[in-house]
Amino acid sequence: MPAKSTTSDRRKSPRERTTNPEMASFEKTTSSTEFWNIASSLLAIRLAVFYFGLTFLTGCILGYIRLEILIPALQLSQPRAELFEMPLMLVAIVFWARFLIAQCKIPSFALLRLVIGLLALVFMLSAEFLGGLILYEEGLRERIWTGDKTSGTAFAASLLLFGLMPWILSLTEKEVVKPDQILHRN
Repeated sequence: MPAKSTTSDRRKSPRERTTNPEMASFEKTTSSTEFWNIASSLLAIRLAVFYFGLTFLTGCILGYIRLEILIPALQLSQPRAELFEMPLMLVAIVFWARFLIAQCKIPSFALLRLVIGLLALVFMLSAEFLGGLILYEEGLRERIWTGDKTSGTAFAASLLLFGLMPWILSLTEKEVVKPDQILHRN
């Protein structure tokens, strides 16, 4: 049977009344800094997934056009068709990075944008790796080592630009936000 609360118990704060150590750890309050760290991490992950998804979908559409229309119509080899597609993909990368920044109103805080871009790059590399394992019969290792070096280098450079593009756009903006100004903006 639970003990009756006495007058002296009512005067104590809820933290002082707790005798169960598990409840005491539950009742600890987190600081606002910890909350904002968690919230900004989740925001960065969500924005990175959004940026990755838009760019990956664009790449899939451009890849389909390359394979089904461009190669048969112009009688191009696979590496030349990939090089032909590369400028369109770079325009799409810049477009989607700028769209994400404008629509989601991401502050021009360089570290936040760098984290968003690098997380999206990790997602893109994971998708490319898994797609390579599933789609290429000769294996991903053979595709990398025996493939065309020019288109492979251009692909690696475009992936690097994809990961850095949100950060690069923050360098081109006039107003740069410092970390302590993020919470104090109007």
